[in-house]
Amino acid sequence: VYLTQPFAQGDWVQSTDGTIDGWVQNVGIYYTVVMRWDKRPLYIPNSKLSMLEIINASRMTNRRILLEIPLKLRDSDQFESIVHEIRELIQNHEDIDPRMHRLARLRDITPYSANVWLSCYTKSILLADYTEVREKLILAIHEILHDHKTTFASNIERIQVVDPGRKYLIDTRKQLQNTTTFVEKQLSSIQSNRTFLMDWESELKLLSEEVRQRSETSEKRAKSLDDMENMLKKLEESLTFRGEALDAREAAIGKEKLALKTREKEYHERESRLGSITSRSKEDRDLDRDLLELEKEALKAKEQS
Repeated sequence: VYLTQPFAQGDWVQSTDGTIDGWVQNVGIYYTVVMRWDKRPLYIPNSKLSMLEIINASRMTNRRILLEIPLKLRDSDQFESIVHEIRELIQNHEDIDPRMHRLARLRDITPYSANVWLSCYTKSILLADYTEVREKLILAIHEILHDHKTTFASNIERIQVVDPGRKYLIDTRKQLQNTTTFVEKQLSSIQSNRTFLMDWESELKLLSEEVRQRSETSEKRAKSLDDMENMLKKLEESLTFRGEALDAREAAIGKEKLALKTREKEYHERESRLGSITSRSKEDRDLDRDLLELEKEALKAKEQS
């Protein structure tokens, strides 16, 4: 291993029997350590390694894209145009190395498909670039088939040749199935509409009940307002009557005040006349004065009432 140096540290190596596949992590005197794809190191005795056929994938110049593209047999009239467009695709693809061969040929016919053999090489050897270019090619080939209104062949899809009568029965059955599907969809739609209408009817009933309750409440409030209006009218009539009574009493009090003033005037006149009479005793004058005070207090009591 030291003399021939078939690989170096960091190289991607594989054995032809499939037991080794990974990157060289360390080359020792007795062992070589290879880090596998699952990140578990593999320790290989150099004596055994020297006896194996080793592929150094890191020293490859290109990566090969090899595809088998199955076409449907019923599209045999389009084979030539489809293969021609696939060939133009790999001839003009910017990620395909033009120094290597770029082949696309109709290679084989099977009971289920016609196979197009495609072989070309990528410019980059990096795994990410290789898988990206391969994916782009597959998607582009799918677009080509889609433009021809076809797709990749499958072993579960075969061409069936039937007589006209059987074909008519098959077409009629398909029509019946389509009609049944349409009717089921319509029934489902009707059922959905019925459910919607039932829900709407329930909501309308609730709204109607709410309107009825509000109407009853409004009627009660209107009746209460009418009762209050009648009470106000009665109160107004009572107040009018009381006002008239008060006016009458006020007029009576006015008359009594006028009479009292007249009597008071008469009293003063009488007092003045009595003052000139010397023979009148002091007790008579005090009695007259007390009578006058009593009349005044009686008049104030009437005014306050």
